[in-house]
Amino acid sequence: MEQLKLVFFEKKFRNWRLYRFQGPHYFSNLKFITHSNILVLIPKFARESGLSAVRRESLNIICSKWFYLLVGVLGLTTALTTLAGPQKISMCTEHWPPFVIVEKGKDVTQGSWVVVLHKIFDGLTDYWLDIEVSPWKRCLIQVREGQVDGTFGHFEKDDRKVYMDFTAFVVSDRSMVWYSTKNFPKSFSWDKFKDLTQYKFGLIRGEKFNNEIDHLISSQQIKSETVTEDAQNFKKLALGRIDALVKNEKVGWALARELKVSSLVKPAAKPAYENKRYLSFSKKKNHHRLIKLINQQIELMRSKGEIRKILGYAPL
Repeated sequence: MEQLKLVFFEKKFRNWRLYRFQGPHYFSNLKFITHSNILVLIPKFARESGLSAVRRESLNIICSKWFYLLVGVLGLTTALTTLAGPQKISMCTEHWPPFVIVEKGKDVTQGSWVVVLHKIFDGLTDYWLDIEVSPWKRCLIQVREGQVDGTFGHFEKDDRKVYMDFTAFVVSDRSMVWYSTKNFPKSFSWDKFKDLTQYKFGLIRGEKFNNEIDHLISSQQIKSETVTEDAQNFKKLALGRIDALVKNEKVGWALARELKVSSLVKPAAKPAYENKRYLSFSKKKNHHRLIKLINQQIELMRSKGEIRKILGYAPL
């Protein structure tokens, strides 16, 4: 739990002194608190974040000067500790429909993976979830540097294990090779991964695939162009500026519909691979207790078939 900071304002109001406590405070349906001769006022609420918790950035505390010294003696710190709420956990992601949907001009992040995360955190009384959106490469940098707590929905890769701690896997799904019908109007097929080296692929900065495709890309056997967002690649694919890309099946169809290019981009019949997806946390944050609690929630939700149902996958 973060340490509270006490800032004393010199200005007096009659025989009252004003104090401002700064730190992470989160309350639900709470307008004021009284403790002995201390009156705690909450002047305003921040916007509701996600599906549940209300974020409180500050408390204004007014106490009579006659009790100024008494406050310390009676244990103001203890009183405030009681008031301190769940710890904020910031999770970074990108616009990733239908799993993560960020509408222009709106702060609320939607999507089926977002619902899964909120259900996980609804079972964690000591934490609350805050989702931040950035380009994927920047998101990974923020996790590595400890600027956010973690991220979600990606694969477990060796280079990420250097700076990430992973939860149990949340779900397994499949990725497809999507191709341009403008460049391949009749058919597009592949058998071995080596067959993909004849095509120009579109990539996202920081994106990882299975080991075989990652090797072909890193060794430059696959020709590629890199952008920052999936939507940019799907537009290029529709225009025939790239031949193919690899993307989760549901994400691909969602983007094709969103961009109105469903007739111009198609998935090949053969899936590229199946992989497991995780939540992960910055090693700089030392969230070992949180990961243990999340794993318990994941196991409970998986046993009920909730995760696959929310994400729109067929039950196992």
